[in-house]
Amino acid sequence: MSRTIATLVIGLICLSQPALAAEQVAVKSGTDADALARLERLEQMANEQGQRLESLQAKTEELTTPGPGAERVAEVRKVVAELMADAEFRDSLYPAATNAGYDARRGFYIDSADQAFSLNIKGYMQVRYTGINRQTDNPNAQGRQKRDDINAFEIERLFLAFSGHIHSPKILYRIVVDGGYTKAVEDGQWKTYYATVDFEYLKDQYLLAGLMRLPFGGQAMTAGAVLQMMDRSEAQYAFAPDRSIGIMAHGNLFDNRLTYFAAIANGMLNADDGGPDTLDTNFAYYARAAYYLFGKGNSLRESRVGYPESDLPYHKDPEWRIAASMLYNDNNGDAGRGGPPGLWAAVPDNIRAGRGIGGNELISSVGTDNFTLSFDSGFKYRGFSVNAEYYLRMVDGEDEFSQWELRTGKSGTTHQQGGHLQVGYFIVPKKFEVAARLGGIWDNAGDNVWEWGFGCNYFPFSDYNLRLGADFIRMAEAGGGVSSSPNYSLNDEVTMVRLVLQAGF
Repeated sequence: MSRTIATLVIGLICLSQPALAAEQVAVKSGTDADALARLERLEQMANEQGQRLESLQAKTEELTTPGPGAERVAEVRKVVAELMADAEFRDSLYPAATNAGYDARRGFYIDSADQAFSLNIKGYMQVRYTGINRQTDNPNAQGRQKRDDINAFEIERLFLAFSGHIHSPKILYRIVVDGGYTKAVEDGQWKTYYATVDFEYLKDQYLLAGLMRLPFGGQAMTAGAVLQMMDRSEAQYAFAPDRSIGIMAHGNLFDNRLTYFAAIANGMLNADDGGPDTLDTNFAYYARAAYYLFGKGNSLRESRVGYPESDLPYHKDPEWRIAASMLYNDNNGDAGRGGPPGLWAAVPDNIRAGRGIGGNELISSVGTDNFTLSFDSGFKYRGFSVNAEYYLRMVDGEDEFSQWELRTGKSGTTHQQGGHLQVGYFIVPKKFEVAARLGGIWDNAGDNVWEWGFGCNYFPFSDYNLRLGADFIRMAEAGGGVSSSPNYSLNDEVTMVRLVLQAGF
């Protein structure tokens, strides 16, 4: 640019020289008046050319003036970054903002601008129709009796969940409230169902404290909203524990191939502390490990939601999990709240009197040592799913005055076994599924009981936020621990049809 301007200046000067020479010749040959006029014109032209030269020189200097250097620019950027990193200075420029909205995975959410706080709100409800034909083998009634059938609508589950993190994404909380429809007595009163805090002290390694889902069994850990059938199996209700207050370590290892859980809780059936009259000095201990031969796990998700049984996502690559769980409870005084009133056992033959007396009874777990093992597996691939679980429980009365020994007549260890096998397949991927289950309880003093059934599910939007389901269940004799499923009682012979509408967000 500067070379171009200089060339223009030199050209103007060169053009002006012939004109000056011509004017000088004219002065010598013409009159004085003409000469003076010509000299005035030449002077005017020279002034105009001088002004042009000054203007061009000013523009040349403006264009060739150097800007700030790279070092200076870097210094300015550093100062600006330091100022913007200061929260008070940043807030003085513009007020803090929040991010809010709805996401299918998180539900309704609110996040602070600095990501230090977050709140997710999810919920779901199941409205169910139940039709049951019941016979009774109840030990409290003499002889086989026909009981009233059940034909009714009900709200089976109603939950709201609040979760997120506080102060840091490493401090996570979760509070779930129950609308009062999960117990045998449905009072419709909102109550705390879970309340936990997880601290991520290392990447994917957590410490949990609060009222939690105990880490035992695959189906027992699975939330009701993501079950394949309408309810859990008879064996799961018989062997699995309820919620309790305690602490737990959990996490992921080996690139999320292995998830582990280790917990200490107030007891097996202590949904809340209940005060000093319902607690003893002996904790219950739990441990669980799940290994993924195909796919990967997530202990945080498993501790909260469990293991969805259907292959609703339609895995294009197989996912296969094998797991083992154990619990031990030396119960010297835990009365148990919120779950079954005690352990179940077969009624001794010498106590039975009359045809049709039921084969099982519930006995207080106070004064017993309870050691239970569970092995479970889950497989999913292209809409096909298989879930299986096996339970082994060993119960020993601590002395001859315990209710267990008095009622069973056994002073040694009693073994009880049970389990289920469940399969499903999406006829229409991500939309329509059929499923079936076979299970039962055996090794029970010769009084084995069985369950079988089949069902179907329709997901209009390919997620659990809207689900229509139905199943048919046949139980030869309802086993122990059924108080959390209020539509039938211990020793009932059950033929049952259920329809469900599940809606959530």
